[in-house]
Amino acid sequence: MATATTVTVGCKLPGGLVLRLRDVTHTLAGANTSSVIGGYGLTRLPADFWQAWLEAYAHYPLLRQGLIFAQSTAEK
Repeated sequence: MATATTVTVGCKLPGGLVLRLRDVTHTLAGANTSSVIGGYGLTRLPADFWQAWLEAYAHYPLLRQGLIFAQSTAEK
């Protein structure tokens, strides 16, 4: 279950995506994983990491195209 300190990130890329920020990495589940909803693989990440990554990569084309996004809970 997601909490205020985590977000659920959806990724539509088949193989997922590795997010790197300084010395921290998180791997997003892709559309070819077993946990797919609406064509998006779902991964829970620390909210502070996601926010910092968003600020660093605000113009990243995959974000702008909606291929990766985050919600406060998996249910959303």
